[in-house]
Amino acid sequence: MGVDWTRRSEERFKHQLQDAAYKNLKPTPLFDSENEATVTYPCHWLHEDRVLPAGTRLTIFQRGEKARIAVMEGSTAVAEVRGEAARDLKELFHLHPEMQNSLAVSITNVSQPSEPFYVTRVALKKKGKRAIQ
Repeated sequence: MGVDWTRRSEERFKHQLQDAAYKNLKPTPLFDSENEATVTYPCHWLHEDRVLPAGTRLTIFQRGEKARIAVMEGSTAVAEVRGEAARDLKELFHLHPEMQNSLAVSITNVSQPSEPFYVTRVALKKKGKRAIQ
């Protein structure tokens, strides 16, 4: 009985170690957060007579959980995100509530007003270390 109890205790301990290692040790990501792959989102103009040039900074915003995803210039909606890109953004906002359902983007590609234009996420600038004098 003593040997059996020792064997079960060892197996239980090994199992607990494996569970702890699985939960706490995560694989390293393929891309560094600084060098993350660029994601572009296709957007559709709400009014084809008002087209903005490439390089314009906009904000992707979702008012509520079931609301459409709007592309805002200041407080005015100029476009919307549809389809698979909208589902991806809804999932992103759901997984990261600290984003508060908004994302800063910049226009990268504009062609015809009747065709979608593309935006990418604006990278936040990191503050450099101050030189010690």
